[in-house]
Amino acid sequence: MASESDAQNDPMQRFTPKRLMGREADKADGQPPLRTSRSAVPEKADNLSYDLQHLLGVDITPIPSHDQLNSMTRDNAQLLVNRVFGLPTHMTDEGLVATLPTRPTYLLPRRLPIPKQKAKTRWKKFAETKGIVKRKRSRIVWDEVKQDWVPRWGYKSLKANLDKATPIVEVKHGQDPLEDPFQKRAEERQLVKAKQKLREMRNKLEGAGVRLPAGVANLASDVANRKKPKDDISTSLKRAQVSTASYGLFDKTARGETRTPPKKRRKVTPQPVSDEKASYQKTLHRLFKGGGGEIDRGKAGNIATFEEETERSRRNKVKGGKVRKGK
Repeated sequence: MASESDAQNDPMQRFTPKRLMGREADKADGQPPLRTSRSAVPEKADNLSYDLQHLLGVDITPIPSHDQLNSMTRDNAQLLVNRVFGLPTHMTDEGLVATLPTRPTYLLPRRLPIPKQKAKTRWKKFAETKGIVKRKRSRIVWDEVKQDWVPRWGYKSLKANLDKATPIVEVKHGQDPLEDPFQKRAEERQLVKAKQKLREMRNKLEGAGVRLPAGVANLASDVANRKKPKDDISTSLKRAQVSTASYGLFDKTARGETRTPPKKRRKVTPQPVSDEKASYQKTLHRLFKGGGGEIDRGKAGNIATFEEETERSRRNKVKGGKVRKGK
């Protein structure tokens, strides 16, 4: 015979007829009934397909009605939780934790493509070749002036203390005595930072496979990175050939080198103002008077006809008409 404590622990024996009669009385009095707790083992058959790595449970059973959707969803969620806690578990500070399987049941596609491997910079390639291992530098260094440990960078760092420790700078021979040495030092630091920024941009471009344009100085330190494409070398060679004052006329050429022909410049013969005036008057006389018989009237007529046809063709294109093609 079961004891009273066993009846209290058993969820199926929790509600006695006496309590049920009390609930019926509560309903009669108009009070809301007490909420019952359902069992952790659903009565529904376990016909789900599980993918515990993704915490997924698939039920292909058709739903008879919309009213049974909530009940079926609750049972399926309870079955999934029971399966998860049927896996190996261990206790942590957060509570009981289940170890999910490493291999999934369903191979789901990625939402985003696999990230590409980051391109190595020039320094990383050089370090791998030489076997250089990066070591973490300490944050504080010893200051000989203060005889104390100070930060390596930033506020009250070693460099800042050195600047304050030299309030007077001696002007050396050949330097401008009116130039501010502290301002010059600050400008030099800014220049070093700008050069470093330029090197970083160049390394990123080279890592991405972008070729630098011809004429840009390649500051590579190793021989492998000094190679330039053939087209860039040819372009740089042509620019160098014509970069002298004589346009490369007196430069020595290498074997197989083709010299760039110099540009022909139109020479204007200087003439006095009186001769220039007479030349203009002679040209005007030919145009308006037609004297001398030196103008080819047939050629002039052909030029006028060509100009008229060109103007007519332009108008037809503007109006959207068809232009007759010449034979």
